[in-house]
Amino acid sequence: MYEVSGLRLPFFLGGAQKNVAENIKILQRDHSVTLVLMGLRRVPTESHAPGVRIVPIAPLFGTAFPSANLIRTLAASRPFGLPGSRREPGVLLVHDQLWPALLCKLMLPGWRVCLILENRFRNLAWSPRVPTIALRAVYFLCALLSVLSVDRIVVVSSQIWPMTSGLGWLRAKTRYIPNSIDPDLFRPEGRHWRPAAVRRSPRIRVLLYVGRLAFEAQKDPGLLFHAFRRVREGHPELHLVVVGVERRDFRTLLLRHNGGCRKNIHLVSIVANDVLPPIFRGADLTVLTSRYEGTPYVVLESLACGTPVVTTPVVERGLIEDGVNGCRSQASTPEAFAGAIERGLELSESLRAARRRRLLPSRFDVAARAENLLRVLLA
Repeated sequence: MYEVSGLRLPFFLGGAQKNVAENIKILQRDHSVTLVLMGLRRVPTESHAPGVRIVPIAPLFGTAFPSANLIRTLAASRPFGLPGSRREPGVLLVHDQLWPALLCKLMLPGWRVCLILENRFRNLAWSPRVPTIALRAVYFLCALLSVLSVDRIVVVSSQIWPMTSGLGWLRAKTRYIPNSIDPDLFRPEGRHWRPAAVRRSPRIRVLLYVGRLAFEAQKDPGLLFHAFRRVREGHPELHLVVVGVERRDFRTLLLRHNGGCRKNIHLVSIVANDVLPPIFRGADLTVLTSRYEGTPYVVLESLACGTPVVTTPVVERGLIEDGVNGCRSQASTPEAFAGAIERGLELSESLRAARRRRLLPSRFDVAARAENLLRVLLA
């Protein structure tokens, strides 16, 4: 469970879900917040937070193409369980759901609809889950209409999307606000934690992966395991610790991408958010193998705890400075990523010789995000 401000969400280490929870925490300071969750009718979700109500919405896609479920549920809840919402317009945040944003705009014409995008537009607008090319074309058209209709688009990144640069109308409604971390929670000072199997020798080096590795389309577990095998050939004392994966999914990933071999590989499974800082501080290097990302929480949190990061080229250059706080692989291949890990281990060794310090710029602190988010939503 992800817990924030009395709210318990049935999510595990997901960047978009953390973004939802952090936005709630920011907005709760001065505003009443209603959280709308899609497709969670059978999931126990609790809220003890004042001003936060949870309205489960039917899933957008199921066995067929039941968009009517969403429309019926929105209409039945008048909408979102707020009887007076048609008379009292407000601000509606829609996270990473393009054409539900269009439906919300049509059903709540007086409301400001803000679309918050964690992922690239092309990853959201062309859904492989839709069975036929014709339906995918319809889906893309609805996604485009969503972008046209919403009042504001917040891209969770500080890196400008090329698409917005060339289109004046899109540039005018788009704002860039990267993810942020709580510096009181994620900090270099504090206790370290390692699995029992890697505590036996101070010579052991720990490579850390945190996230939903089972989401293979984005996270690329094959790249992680293949690159780790290459590096371990020259560093037999190197161990890989994976956090945030169910045990069953982890066994499947090992069989598919590593021949079932678990030598020097350890699973911590799913942990609460406040357990992560000691894990980051106990690692020599954090790795991210994603094919696409916004501003990944795992990178921010690791750097805030003083642990350098090795990433694929998808992470923005302003966040990772090669040889300073990490390394960016030049390509998403096992050879290139293994080389980046080698450089990262050398950097980690040099940083470890000095006093552990924060490696994250202060612009990624939550105070800056709170100010920017409120300015964008309420302007």
